[in-house]
Amino acid sequence: MDASDLENQLRQRDQLIEQMAETIRRQERIIAEQAQQIAHLQGRVAELEGVLGRKAQANRSKPPRFSGDYSLRSQERPKRRRKKRSPGRRPKSQKLAQAERTEDVYPEGVPPQQCVFVRDRLAWRIEDGRAVRVRYRLHREPGTGRMAGLPEVLPRSEHGLEVAVILAFLVYTVGVSIDKARALLAFFCRLELSKSQADSLLSQLSRLWQQEFDTLCEIMAWATVVYIDETGWKVSAENCYAWVFTTLTHTVLLYGRGRDHTVLDEILPEDFDGIGVSDDYAVYRDRFGQAQKCWAHLLRKAIALMLAHPEKSPYRQFFEQLLELFRDGKRFQHDGRLGPSGRERRVHELEERLERLCSRWQDELSDEAPTDERDFVNLQKALMRMRSEQELFTFVLVPEVEPTNNRSERTFRFTARMRHANQTSKSRWGAQRRSILTSVLLSLRQHLRDFTLEAVVQEVSRWRKAGESLFRAQLAAFRAGLPPPEVPAAALS
Repeated sequence: MDASDLENQLRQRDQLIEQMAETIRRQERIIAEQAQQIAHLQGRVAELEGVLGRKAQANRSKPPRFSGDYSLRSQERPKRRRKKRSPGRRPKSQKLAQAERTEDVYPEGVPPQQCVFVRDRLAWRIEDGRAVRVRYRLHREPGTGRMAGLPEVLPRSEHGLEVAVILAFLVYTVGVSIDKARALLAFFCRLELSKSQADSLLSQLSRLWQQEFDTLCEIMAWATVVYIDETGWKVSAENCYAWVFTTLTHTVLLYGRGRDHTVLDEILPEDFDGIGVSDDYAVYRDRFGQAQKCWAHLLRKAIALMLAHPEKSPYRQFFEQLLELFRDGKRFQHDGRLGPSGRERRVHELEERLERLCSRWQDELSDEAPTDERDFVNLQKALMRMRSEQELFTFVLVPEVEPTNNRSERTFRFTARMRHANQTSKSRWGAQRRSILTSVLLSLRQHLRDFTLEAVVQEVSRWRKAGESLFRAQLAAFRAGLPPPEVPAAALS
């Protein structure tokens, strides 16, 4: 063994000694830390033992306490108290005494002297802005049994139709809660209603208008142009959607629905031959024989790109040229000199300009492409797809069609406010009731020259007298191929 081998062995020994020394130092540190922790825990144990000892001493010092009652009185059976009986409904005789006026009601067209009195009926009416309890003396014709009717009063109710209409207008059009609507009636009309009464009146009115709502849904299938939109809604904690279908004369709102084609098929059957105006949501694609996509949505996308990236001039140039294209289309729409062939030529010119504008619609971008560039190319692809489906310039060919979906979006502004204020539906029945009342009220607003309480009550009372509403008469005319009837002059005055 030479000297170099010995030196290697000595170095290995020194390294081993150093490693063992480091291990010993590390273990000494661990032992010191554990000893410190043991001392801390021992101190804590002593402290807790002292606390337990003091608590045990305190418990031993308390005198005994008995919670039970062992007196003779406690062994006697307590007398059962009678529950105070609810007063229930007040007797009719008491209500009759509170009536402010009395009115005799006879069957229509029958002389009063030929009728006999049958029974009294009481109802709260709003007269001159104040609630009045009226006593109606109902008569009938003896020979035929024809009974006098009260079309201005809700069936099986003690309130006039106008009370329910006021509640529906305040809750579903103005957007106040039922409690606030009750407070407004009490303050302005001196009519006190419990919450259950108000809820019941809204339900009665919705049941009364159920057939009119079904008629409105069916009328949509006969429309020439329908504007459609959907927005988020809630039924209790469940996320769902609200839909609007509106024309120049009718509106249908559906709350608490899904966002698939079943809702569309429910209102507009597949053989619908009118024009559907909507945004570019997938459920509307290839759905109508003629369609018009909303230009406002397309322009807003171009504006968002331009404002988010002002340093990129192609985005601004694209928006300016797209806006100019839209304005030219609007000018052609209102040009009364153009006939059908002239309008087709103008549409062809606009489509050629659009194709030149969308120069990147065939680009295939990689996954690493910036988000804004991807949005820019996708917007051009969407425009060219709509162009090929002839859904961009229908408003030029058919001037009665609006180029945007703003009509339906305006109808939804109130719904959006209700959603943001968390005033959505609490149940499926509540969503259905909202659908019925808002649809009928909005459709009446579209027909009545003066949308007032008096005009609404007068028109709805006429429905009950005639046995047919204006909407049912219009649907019958559509089915027969006749012009739809207009609102009677009495309701317009």
